[in-house]
Amino acid sequence: MSISVRAPRIPEEHAGLVHLSGDEWLTPEQAERLACNLLDAAWAARNCDR
Repeated sequence: MSISVRAPRIPEEHAGLVHLSGDEWLTPEQAERLACNLLDAAWAARNCDR
């Protein structure tokens, strides 16, 4: 059995960017900062005293 995966076509003007959603594109640095912020928020939510 063979499985083929097709990557979505990325317009040339967005080459090297990370597709967030809809028309939202992030640079790799912006994506890394977003990921760090999400991890920080998840850690804080997990460790907060309710």
